Amino acid sequence: MHHLHQSSIIAEKERKAAKINPDLINILVEHKTDLLFNRQLRIHSNQLNFRDALVKSSEIIGKDFINLWLSDTKLNLTAKQAESIFELALENFFLQINSDNINKNWLEAYFDHLKTITRHFETSIVR
Repeated sequence: MHHLHQSSIIAEKERKAAKINPDLINILVEHKTDLLFNRQLRIHSNQLNFRDALVKSSEIIGKDFINLWLSDTKLNLTAKQAESIFELALENFFLQINSDNINKNWLEAYFDHLKTITRHFETSIVR
């Protein structure tokens, strides 16, 4: 339950964030331990209790993160495209993080790279 409480605290901070850099990056660095715990939930998601906690924490964090990411990057994606790309990016993020690389430089590079990759999926929709 502590992890779900932390997830809701992180989600509340994300809702107030205006930019990925520095706002979201600072939140992620501040909650490094929670990110590493979430990583362990993912690694052990074959166990039902881990999977349940992971689903609940992902629901709390996911939507606000996508909204911030879309508004900050100005990517021209449909909501469905954004959700799909975000799902893959999130899995990739948790595969790559460790106690040494959750810092401002690595996170800036990660989000820059994600934006570059995502540009290949943009469509000509009008918002």
